Amino acid sequence: MSDRGPGDRDSDFAAPAAAELGRGPMFDILRRRGRRAEITISDELRELLGCTQIDLESGFAEAKQHPFLVLVRRIDLKPAIADRPIVSIVKYSRQRHALPDADLVKLATAQHYRRYDGEGPGIGDETEATYVESLLSYLEKWNPEAATRHELQRGCVSGSITHGSDDQWLYCTARYPRGAEERARLLRDFDADCVIHLGDPTTLARELGSAVGQMSPAPAVERNQLLHRLQDSMLRSESAFDRIVRVDHGPVTYADDAEVLVEAVPQQHRVAAVPFAKRVAFAHQREYRFAVSTIGSPADSVLLVPATPQLRSLASIVH
Repeated sequence: MSDRGPGDRDSDFAAPAAAELGRGPMFDILRRRGRRAEITISDELRELLGCTQIDLESGFAEAKQHPFLVLVRRIDLKPAIADRPIVSIVKYSRQRHALPDADLVKLATAQHYRRYDGEGPGIGDETEATYVESLLSYLEKWNPEAATRHELQRGCVSGSITHGSDDQWLYCTARYPRGAEERARLLRDFDADCVIHLGDPTTLARELGSAVGQMSPAPAVERNQLLHRLQDSMLRSESAFDRIVRVDHGPVTYADDAEVLVEAVPQQHRVAAVPFAKRVAFAHQREYRFAVSTIGSPADSVLLVPATPQLRSLASIVH
């Protein structure tokens, strides 16, 4: 543990593991000083929460209002051919909602965008965070005996399975525009009148996670699944955290056959990967996405997060 002094806004302490933060006076110190404690990312934790396409970047604890843990992961569905690191992102916005002066930051589920019928032709997408798998492919994995039936093999019976993800709230940004023409097109696509520079995406992911962690009351979720109930029970019985916030971020990968991208991700991580694939028709948007989740499924399709001073300080209007 090291105290770095009052000039370090990001972290005052380093802790060996998240569980240890629930013991002793650590939370009292964090609450009193309003700082955060970084957790050490062990190889075991990185392997548990990540894979080739998903990298656990960082984790930290805060005790603003209540104790919470934030885990930040970077997702890239094509890591082997990734471009140069993305160090600058923007958001196309109406100036009256622009982050530098905003009181709230709007996030929304994939379902919200599938049903979207407002202004801006580039906002709604009826296939948002879904991908289609052929019935034969599905049966080959889960019921090989059925997949060998002659009717399927001869193509007499066909069909597909649509997989979707609605367990996250999404915050959509883009890579810095490459010129005036691209900027003008995307302003029209998103029904926007200004471009907001947001800087480094990893920093934004951390501050977005912190802002959601500080929310009171907590974001409304439904815990209808047994896994969600077990996770919530373990959180309360084995740690002193009131909530865990996970923020995944990364470039959207464009492909008309998203099945190939998503099925390459290990089964336990596919729900997180699905929102980072979109159809080629949207490729001109060069989107960079953030997906925020807690334990449970969003009860509301829109999440309005109070804009913290740290979030606002990252944003500036591009003139």
